[in-house]
Amino acid sequence: MTGIAPWDILKWVLLVLLAGFIGQFGKSLAQHILARVRKKREDEARTAREGLPATRGSDSPEATGGEGRPPAAEGAPGAAGPDKKAVKAEAKRQKKEAKLRSKLSG
Repeated sequence: MTGIAPWDILKWVLLVLLAGFIGQFGKSLAQHILARVRKKREDEARTAREGLPATRGSDSPEATGGEGRPPAAEGAPGAAGPDKKAVKAEAKRQKKEAKLRSKLSG
């Protein structure tokens, strides 16, 4: 160990620790940014599925339907109109009745 100075060892140890520190926080920052991008995409996809306009943080009465909540889209939960399941069940019932009538008359 006569050829290696203690200051050179300390310099390399500190350099490795600094690189690890920068790498760890860089990874955390990248994960944070990706999480925000994913959340934004999910919010946009959800609003598109519900038929709502994409409002980016706007809580104005015009953007929220004047009542502090987004306006209800047709077919969305809580919207006025027929329930999709009820309509489907009624159509199925009518189809069964028609099939039974055709079987009895034929």
